[in-house]
Amino acid sequence: MMVGRLGEDHFAQQLRSGLEEAGVGIECVLNVQKPSGSAVILVTAQGGNSIVVIPGANHSLTPGELDKHIEELRGASVILSQLEIPMDTVEHLGELANQLCVPFILDPAPAQKLSRKMLNCVTWLTPNESETLSILEHLEHSMPRALEEDDAIASAAEFILSTGVRNVILKLGRRGIYLAGKDVPTTRIAPYRVMAVDTTAAGDAFNGGFAYGLTHGMSPVESAQFACAVAAISVTRSGAQPSMPSLVEVEALMASVPV
Repeated sequence: MMVGRLGEDHFAQQLRSGLEEAGVGIECVLNVQKPSGSAVILVTAQGGNSIVVIPGANHSLTPGELDKHIEELRGASVILSQLEIPMDTVEHLGELANQLCVPFILDPAPAQKLSRKMLNCVTWLTPNESETLSILEHLEHSMPRALEEDDAIASAAEFILSTGVRNVILKLGRRGIYLAGKDVPTTRIAPYRVMAVDTTAAGDAFNGGFAYGLTHGMSPVESAQFACAVAAISVTRSGAQPSMPSLVEVEALMASVPV
């Protein structure tokens, strides 16, 4: 089930059709008189990317609009969000998730300043390396230039957890992921080795896979291993929505390359 806003343009029709074809519930995806949210994505020859986000209709999802979908949120097994909707809406969503006792997964992308009040509402925070460094900077924490060393990774995770976040997953690209928190033993998981074509939406793929795992009886570590496989397949294809793999493909990869 997705809660969101689309415009009344060609992109809206295309995006709605893509969600429907994937089996996503779109009863809470409404149209507004603004352009649909979009992004300009530049991809390097090595598969890296740089993204410019144009929020459009996404910024019509205000806290008041969110309250219209309270029953859908109440019935959720997990709530997953990112920062492409207004920050006050994300903060309100975190508060609602806590009130409803629903785990709240936040992918802090695109990187923005996060209040400690909101961080206290997050069950799972899943930043990539640049987003992690941005969080440390905004919270005025002495930070390394990069998360190259194990000590730097552990220190970054420890500091983020000290802000009130319940659990953190640092997504480190080709170096895998690092999990720590109250609901998971501190764990390092290696990535699947694949030929990257386009890393666009790899973080989204990971988060979707992680949320799926948590709601299908997997432990947090097992969910993260599953999510790594989802993300690995996604980077072997171009695009965002078109790169998302099926469950059959993910299970096949995991069976062929045991973790």
